[in-house]
Amino acid sequence: SDDDDAESRSSRVTQLCTYFQQKYKHLCRLERAEARQKKCRHTFRKALLQAASKEPECTGQLIQELRRAACSGT
Repeated sequence: SDDDDAESRSSRVTQLCTYFQQKYKHLCRLERAEARQKKCRHTFRKALLQAASKEPECTGQLIQELRRAACSGT
C-alpha cells in the first residue's frame, strides 16, 4: 500500500511537472510573439514618420486607407 501511494504521488508529481513545463513554454512563446509585434509596430511607426516627412500627402492617404481597412476588418 505504501508502495502504491508513493508510486501514485510520483506519477502526480511527474504530471504536474509536465503540465508546468508546457505552460512555461506557452508563456515564453506568447512573450516572444509580443516582443516581435512590438518591434514591428515600432518599425512601422518609424517608417511612417519618415514617409510623412518626405511625402505627407501620400502618407495621409495611406493612413486613411489603413484606418478603413482596420475598421472593415473588425
